[in-house]
Amino acid sequence: MKALIWPAEKSRFDAMRDAAMQSVTDLVRRVRPSSGPPTLTGTDHLARGLGYLSFGIGLAELLSPWRFTHMLGLRGQEKLVRAYGAREIAAGVLSLVNRRAGLFARLLGGGLDLAALAPAIGRRNRKRDNAAIAAAVVGTILLLDVLVAATSPRRR
Repeated sequence: MKALIWPAEKSRFDAMRDAAMQSVTDLVRRVRPSSGPPTLTGTDHLARGLGYLSFGIGLAELLSPWRFTHMLGLRGQEKLVRAYGAREIAAGVLSLVNRRAGLFARLLGGGLDLAALAPAIGRRNRKRDNAAIAAAVVGTILLLDVLVAATSPRRR
């Protein structure tokens, strides 16, 4: 049996539904400018992929920092890893909303990540091989960020 809805409530419900749908539509248009032919270049796709990668890595760092610190021989640095995870999520979201600002945040974050990994590569760390592999991965991702920055058109 269908519930009775008073006319005044129905119009309020319709207004709320329409506002919610408009918000979602606006958000999708921000991330994907048009529904016409694809206008994204290979660099755009790479930049977007790096944004999603940032979000995923940041989420992992935020939710389980002890796994990272144990694997890299950085026990006791869980708060730092969590903070880096929050920064990585912010950079990833920013990359999806504003590519240029997100790219700048990712470049700075990659430098911070390498600086944080540098002490873990020292001889005193029994897991320095893991830290060296992590630094190589971070360096490769940083090079991809530089590639995206170098091939991105300049706006005036």
